[in-house]
Amino acid sequence: MEEKKEKCLPYLRPPVFVVGTHADKPFKDIRDTLQCIQDNFSGKEYDQHVIRPLYAVDNTRSDSYRGVQDLQNRISEVLKQEPYMGEKVPIRYGALQ
Repeated sequence: MEEKKEKCLPYLRPPVFVVGTHADKPFKDIRDTLQCIQDNFSGKEYDQHVIRPLYAVDNTRSDSYRGVQDLQNRISEVLKQEPYMGEKVPIRYGALQ
């Protein structure tokens, strides 16, 4: 069943998020940088693992910053699609030590 659910995913597993930090101090226009990164992925085998859009966040701000919120929301959306979400996994106390 996992194989069937995995085939329906819009990406290959594992999902990869590309997040640029220090958006408060870009060395050039952030949109140009993200486009350059995107262009370098295009046509590569690993491109199908990359979750869109690519993110640029200002890591000097709190998690109430919109860029961070957008990233958190997208991570939640993707994780909900993962076939293992919702599975019950037994946890033994001894395994945690």
